[in-house]
Amino acid sequence: MFTHRFWQVIFIMQLVSCTSTTRLMPTPNLFIGKKGYLDVRVQLAQKSPVVDMLYVTDRLPESETEQLEYGSGRSASLAFGSAIVEIGKGSDWDQLVKASQTSSRDSAFEMTVIKRIELGRFPETPYTFVVNKGVPVVNTEIQTQLKKSTSEFRKEINRLLSMANRKYVIIFIHGFNNTFDYAVSNLAGIWHFMGRQGVPLVYSWSAANGGATGYFSDRESGEFTVFHLKNMLRLLSSFKEIENLHIIAHSRGTDIVTTALRELVIESRAAGKRPKACLRVKT
Repeated sequence: MFTHRFWQVIFIMQLVSCTSTTRLMPTPNLFIGKKGYLDVRVQLAQKSPVVDMLYVTDRLPESETEQLEYGSGRSASLAFGSAIVEIGKGSDWDQLVKASQTSSRDSAFEMTVIKRIELGRFPETPYTFVVNKGVPVVNTEIQTQLKKSTSEFRKEINRLLSMANRKYVIIFIHGFNNTFDYAVSNLAGIWHFMGRQGVPLVYSWSAANGGATGYFSDRESGEFTVFHLKNMLRLLSSFKEIENLHIIAHSRGTDIVTTALRELVIESRAAGKRPKACLRVKT
């Protein structure tokens, strides 16, 4: 009896955890009405149904596809890049604004990731090191690679900050059984209804393993990605041009975030620092 019920629960979780088609979320009640969605707050460069989403991921790329795609495999290195999302195929900005202030839409406004561009990749972890006078020191070659990838990543952050009214970064960490495209599309919708303020960043870990035991594989992937997320949060907090980091987490993503933050807090306090001040994280 227990085994039968167990597999029933697993099957239901598989059905409700993810959807193949992502649509623009329902209009929040706050925005329903002629003056609901205040597009005057949106920078001119951002007034488009096609949005440029920054991503960071430790998913393995799918090598058999013609265009870059990320699957559910785990990568030892973090990649970052740009995911281009179209909100409503063939729609224009005025149509999107109209749909963003009504509870009844003429179109479904599907979210489509039309392109993924990997801009850089950090070295694989754990970093190789040498012991110098009893002290472990990261290999010189790895240090050079880190410096290069950090510079490229910071350049992209600054490019997006230059187009934003608010100089903060909104980080979205998705949940169990969510694909890369599903996560990117969800943040695109959230960011749109936030008035397109700040820089949206999707942190995508290797979920969506699928199958009856997919939840357990995804849980292990969540534990695997904590170290990478911790490195990314530490790096972002070191960029003084970023005023604050705002974190949105869903489902298993909340466990990943809280674990990473807990370790960063311990690390900060052990160094005699104030975690809230040095991390500049607002959840």
